[in-house]
This record gives sequence, structure tokens and C-alpha cells, in this order.
Amino acid sequence: MKKCFGVLVAFAMMVAICGCGSVRRATAMKDCNYKFKSIGNISFMGKGQSAAMGILGVLTGFVPEEMPLDFTLYLNVENPNDSRAAVESLEYSVDVDGVEFAKGKTDTDFSVDGNSTAVLALPISTDIRRIMNTEHRKAMANVVRNMIGVKADNVSSVRVKIKPSVRIKRSTIKSPVFIPITFEYGGSKKQ
Repeated sequence: MKKCFGVLVAFAMMVAICGCGSVRRATAMKDCNYKFKSIGNISFMGKGQSAAMGILGVLTGFVPEEMPLDFTLYLNVENPNDSRAAVESLEYSVDVDGVEFAKGKTDTDFSVDGNSTAVLALPISTDIRRIMNTEHRKAMANVVRNMIGVKADNVSSVRVKIKPSVRIKRSTIKSPVFIPITFEYGGSKKQ
């Protein structure tokens, strides 16, 4: 009986230590430096990058019922700590020029070793029509121009907020706060 109790206590301590490590690695994400890297895998209305002409049509007044825009936002994540930063999932939101652009979640594990940099890929999906039918139409047209490489009037101010989560046993523990990331995109600014 004592032997069984001892094994149970050792197992409980091991689970607690592993759980604390997961929380520690997720907490380390807040200490990382985040920088815009690129945007890729652009698909507009179900078409790849070649949909640029369709986008231009939309910008000149043609507004179909739905206008799905999907792309991947790539961020360089630099970990200044000696230990690894890692998460099992992320919730995120993207605001462009003060307008909510998209919200999402990825369940893909992400980690960056201590004193190194890794690329975080966030899959973004939104319906441009939802935004184009508001008073923010000009700002969103500017964003779309920036994305497809057509010189836009202005640089777009982008704010990404990420909320890391870890899984311990069968429970998901979310960060109580979002980590803010800001950068400018497009216009005459070189990326």
C-alpha cells in the first residue's frame, strides 16, 4: 500500500511539474518580440493571387453578396529568454486602421527556442463585404490595395492581439490577457 501511495505521489508531482513547465513556456510568449514578416497564401473569393483584377473590380464599385478573403499573416517571433517559449493554441484578432478586420484561432503548436527566432503563421479569414458596407470602406479598400501590391494612398496601421493557451491534462488554460503586436503595412513604406 505504501509503495502504491509513493508511486501515486511521484506521478502527481511529475504532472504538476510538467504542467508548471507548460504554463511557464506560454508565459514566456509575452516576453517575446513580434515583428511583421509577410503576408502570403492570399485567396480572394476562392481564387489565388491571380484574383487581383477581381479585387480591383470590387474597389471600383462591384460588391457581390460575399467577398471571402483568406491569407496567412507571418510574424517573426524573437525569444530573448534563455528558455523555450511555447503554446498549444492561440486566439487572435486583427484590427486595421482601427477597424476590426478578423478574429480567429489556431490549434497548431508553436514554439521558439531561447535566444532564437521562429516564424508564427496565423491563418486569417474574413468577409471583406462586411467591412466594405460600413463607413470604413475607404480604409479597407486601402488595405486590399496594399495586400495585392497596388500602390495604396496610405500605410495601413495593423494591430494583432494574440492570446496563448496551453493544455494541461485535458484542460485548456488561456492567458488572461492578449499580447498586442502593432506594425504598419503597405503604402510607400518598404516591407
